[in-house]
Amino acid sequence: MLRHGDETQAPRRARRRELIRRKASHRGGVPSPKRLRGLVLFGGALVLLALLYFGPIRGYSSTSSDASAPPARAEDPRIKLVAGRMAPDFSLPDVSGATFRLDEARAKGNTLLFFQEGIQCPACFQQMRDLQREDAKLRALETSLVTITGDSLSDLKAASVRESVVGMPLLSDGNLSASRAYDALVVSMHPGQLPGHTFVLLDRSGKVLWRRDYQEMYVPVDQVLSAVAKGLGR
Repeated sequence: MLRHGDETQAPRRARRRELIRRKASHRGGVPSPKRLRGLVLFGGALVLLALLYFGPIRGYSSTSSDASAPPARAEDPRIKLVAGRMAPDFSLPDVSGATFRLDEARAKGNTLLFFQEGIQCPACFQQMRDLQREDAKLRALETSLVTITGDSLSDLKAASVRESVVGMPLLSDGNLSASRAYDALVVSMHPGQLPGHTFVLLDRSGKVLWRRDYQEMYVPVDQVLSAVAKGLGR
């Protein structure tokens, strides 16, 4: 039989056991429905932030505005101007105020064309600065670097000063004629609209010795120089 004290303590013990059970569930057991909803919402927010932050910098998009087009990749079958082919000549305005003519440049040695996104791509200008610092190595390979973007000449002039790339050929391909002729609009974050991150090495005759369409927005300079030397048979 229960004594009088036990009868008064029983409800308190029951409430205490229930409180302990609830605390245990919050510490490591099954979370309450309210807490579970909070965790789901918090996790969803983290995923959304990760997609917004990391999505644009992972690399180039493999999709095109043309839904029927195959995904773009470094060795895309739509790229016809590959090693062994003869590249077309072109003339484009330079930020220096002169007109760059490829046939005149080729007469002086090998030419490394660098098609890139331009003023909206800080990593592209970093690529230019790093290549410019290694100009002596390029000259030792009898190769000159020429950068081409789809930006207007006025925008490029301002960017060349702001980004400290003065003194190297920086060409405006405003109507994208050269970029199209060199299939440089295929592997890009903006397919058909802007060049991606493409290197094309030409010899004096205009033949393509090496070409690479990178999905990365920056390529280690040693990797580029090594590919150029290999393309030249050095």
